[in-house]
Amino acid sequence: MNKTLQQFCLLLTAACSSPALAAIVYDESVDGELSGVLASATPIATSVGSNLVSGVVGGATFNSPVGRDIFTLEVQSGQQLAAVILQTYDSAEDQSFFAVEAGTALTSVTSAASLLGSALIGDETGAEQGDDVLDDLGNAFFGGAGFSSSLGPGSYTFWFQDTSLPDVNYTFDFQIEREVDATADADGDGDVDGNDFLVWQRGLGLSGAGIGPADGNFNNDSTVDLQDLNVWIDTYEDAQASFASTTIPNPTTAILALLAWAGLATQRCRG
Repeated sequence: MNKTLQQFCLLLTAACSSPALAAIVYDESVDGELSGVLASATPIATSVGSNLVSGVVGGATFNSPVGRDIFTLEVQSGQQLAAVILQTYDSAEDQSFFAVEAGTALTSVTSAASLLGSALIGDETGAEQGDDVLDDLGNAFFGGAGFSSSLGPGSYTFWFQDTSLPDVNYTFDFQIEREVDATADADGDGDVDGNDFLVWQRGLGLSGAGIGPADGNFNNDSTVDLQDLNVWIDTYEDAQASFASTTIPNPTTAILALLAWAGLATQRCRG
């Protein structure tokens, strides 16, 4: 069997059978209270993949009207914070305040000047349980510099706050990925995944001037062929190592593509 075909079959088998893994990196009920002090954010170690942080804020009283958790995550070199999923949000209230600042401490709770972004989450459209709220932070609706994509290497301090009398139980899933080469990013969405494979499949055999990455020609030789699949395999393997839940092509579609590929290879051998 062709070596590239063997690699692809092994990759597809591994991807289809590998579940997405999530690690609980901090749980207040086990690891103790998260800091509520601006200059002393709780440091939380993370790794590539899904990092769950669970806590409780609230329980406001007359003398202490604000429940506040402040913690810092480190995104290592060659990595990016690609999503922040509000995995659980359990509260009698309808929303809570969430913000992020670059660095290992929070500068102020009365001014948004130093923030990267901020948002209300919990019962806001697009920022409810199960939603990715990183883009909401980036919109900086309640102040901050704002950002429009994932957060690259560096330290980031997150601030979660509520002023309700009942407690707010929450879990965030901080999804950290390795930054990957986007050479095979056929659809231009910033990653290399099964959708890009399908572009290569549809373009297989195309040749001529103007045939580029959007057609599946990933090595810029004006032809969509097995060499381009090699490029996709290399970059897709990096993406798989980056995050276990990366999108994969539908197995049936992939099998059809392999049959088409085998037919093309046979024709070339005969030619």
